[in-house]
Amino acid sequence: MKKMPVLIANLVIVFLMMTFVTLYVRNGKRTQIIENTENFTSMTIGMELVTTNYLEGEQRLCDSWARYINDGFYTINEAIDYMKVVQAIQTNASHIIFTDTLTGYSNRPNIYDPNNEIQSIGFCNRITLDDGNGNPREALIMRVVPLENISGRWTFPTDRYENAQISMIDAQGNYIIRGKDFTSNNFFDFYNASDQPESIRISDIESIVHTTGSFNAINSRGEKSLIVHVPINSASDWTILAYIPMSDIGQNNVDWLLIGTIALGLLLLLFMDVLVFMIFNKKLEVAVVAADSANRAKTDFLSTMSHDIRTPMNAIIGLTTIAERNVQDSSLVQDNLKKIRLASNHLLTLINDILDISKVESGKVNLSPVAFSIVDSAENLVNISQPTVRQKHIDFRFRSRDISHEYLYADQLRINQIFINILSNA
Repeated sequence: MKKMPVLIANLVIVFLMMTFVTLYVRNGKRTQIIENTENFTSMTIGMELVTTNYLEGEQRLCDSWARYINDGFYTINEAIDYMKVVQAIQTNASHIIFTDTLTGYSNRPNIYDPNNEIQSIGFCNRITLDDGNGNPREALIMRVVPLENISGRWTFPTDRYENAQISMIDAQGNYIIRGKDFTSNNFFDFYNASDQPESIRISDIESIVHTTGSFNAINSRGEKSLIVHVPINSASDWTILAYIPMSDIGQNNVDWLLIGTIALGLLLLLFMDVLVFMIFNKKLEVAVVAADSANRAKTDFLSTMSHDIRTPMNAIIGLTTIAERNVQDSSLVQDNLKKIRLASNHLLTLINDILDISKVESGKVNLSPVAFSIVDSAENLVNISQPTVRQKHIDFRFRSRDISHEYLYADQLRINQIFINILSNA
């Protein structure tokens, strides 16, 4: 009879624990969907920043060409020769078009045949050329870049979003860059033709898609999906659409087989209380050792990251101080704000890396290779290092030229960490 209360108590404990686990898993899944949606939105906003920086950088490059040609007052042939020299990327092309006749020349006339169906974007500026007789002649200089150069920079930093796709549309919903799960040539037509949720009307989609936010939609395979929309600041009528199936957003990492095993173990407690308690104590000892090991790994990981964090933080503080002292110089303040944004992006990447608990607990760092420009990366490193360089009164100069392979496929964050350590130690 004395065993009956223990049996009943164990049954109650098993029931309560399984009820709690079930409710906890359901609540955790809802919370996970909210968190993953917020993370996916934040990463899409990051993609917009990458796109804006790229477009502005390409336009600045085109502007610098125009200034050089205008300062030299070159003929058309001299200008074309100059562009053939400075045009390093083989997939790009540059053109000069006279405004009076709409005719001109190209440094690579055959690279963009209309029959090739290569989508591209042009960056242009006005120039004044010598017509050969010493008279000025107005023209346009145009730098043409394939759109795949933009989409190639869109990567999500985690395997959780491996099924994510990114598209880009204009104000009328026409695709500039289209993801494979969107049919037709217009996003609004695709949305209106497919079986979408009745709560979201097409008129509402057309009005909200050019603001930052998200909504649910049905893709071409009939799957419920999350679409995040972020307007591009550097192109007033363009919007990035990031798409991912809700099955990926709501992925639940709960191991139901493990839960069933735990339940079976709890049932065995009805017959082997003493033995199970002994095994449980042993497991607690192992867990304590594992926890200590994990804590040591966290401490080691964070201590190694502290050096990497200080460098961009010093850059932010130094550049902010310079901007405050020269608040009347708008160009200098704007340049410092750009450099602060670059250092902040690097710092944010480091912080996101630190917050990846799985890496901290394991004491290991996983590589995440992406395609990136070594010129852009080097310029960012120089900007981050400049405040310390000025503080130490060091003459530090950087130039890039004759680079035959500008783009690398590697872990940009790790490479930046290596060179930031080298620069800051030097």
